Amino acid sequence: MKINSTEVAKKAGVSRSTVSRVINNNPNVIESTRKRVLKVIEELNYTPNTNAQTLAGKKSSVIGLFIVETNYNNALDASLLEYFMNFVSKLSEEVFRNKHQLLLDVVYDQESEIRVKSLFQNGNISSGIFIGSPMHNKFIDYFITSDNKIALIDYSTDSSLLRPNVSLINTDDLNAAIEITTELLESGSKRILHIAGNLEKLTAAQRLEGYKQALLKSRIPLSEELIYKGNFTEKSGYDAIINTINKGIKFDSIFAANDLMARGAKAALDDSRITGIPIWGYDNLQGSVPLGIMTADPCLKDSAIKAVRSILNPTGEKKQIQYTQARLVKNMHDYLSRYEPCHHD
Repeated sequence: MKINSTEVAKKAGVSRSTVSRVINNNPNVIESTRKRVLKVIEELNYTPNTNAQTLAGKKSSVIGLFIVETNYNNALDASLLEYFMNFVSKLSEEVFRNKHQLLLDVVYDQESEIRVKSLFQNGNISSGIFIGSPMHNKFIDYFITSDNKIALIDYSTDSSLLRPNVSLINTDDLNAAIEITTELLESGSKRILHIAGNLEKLTAAQRLEGYKQALLKSRIPLSEELIYKGNFTEKSGYDAIINTINKGIKFDSIFAANDLMARGAKAALDDSRITGIPIWGYDNLQGSVPLGIMTADPCLKDSAIKAVRSILNPTGEKKQIQYTQARLVKNMHDYLSRYEPCHHD
């Protein structure tokens, strides 16, 4: 029997209009009521009919792009927008070139997860591309085990997750991190401070692993005190430097897992009047290289092309994880070529 909002309202002890307000994230619902309704929705596996509430489109023509970001607070901040801009722009170009439409949404809480599931189940979209998710995410695993066509960007290196309807597309962060760390070692660095990102995400985990492998290959002992666990924010990069200095830990270079943390690290060095420390970031955000930060371009445009091709042009062959090669950006010449194609066919 298909569950409707009347059953949800009855079990939750609220009106149908309250159920509707919860689904539509209306702020005029007290938190205890919101949690109770969401719990009932989950228990009953209720999927609201959003045909009259969302952008409707033919099942065969609308592709969803879903940015999974739990730190999203009802406003897309500039740093998040900047990171995904290349991906979104190239994805749009590829989607439109294939005569499809694009629906963009941010997944940040249980309500937005319900909304996205509804888009699939009600036929509003034909397929989905997910980016930004932490590993081992129950929300993503739901789609992996469904019949929906999806492409997951930088989610997992586990090939057992591949399905005829599921593609895994990763940036080769591991080898790029090895290259960055090796560059620092070959320039004379011996104590490289690594500012890790959110290690629940594949990108951060792979960049840390690349750092470790490069040290091992060069027979440099791994020092845990030189690994600071940040969270991809500029503040965590700043705090990493201040805390490391305050603990008396010596370092002669920095490899931050993204440009925002690298910028924070540079600001902390400047405030501490420390000069001569090479800084590497990652993501090739606009303005990083002019600040004196070396970085890596993850070539998200290439990943976007792979994602669209994988869901629109299934070959029937056994799938493999697709990797996009990152490009090191060491100087202004490399930086000024940031809009040139990276490595796609």
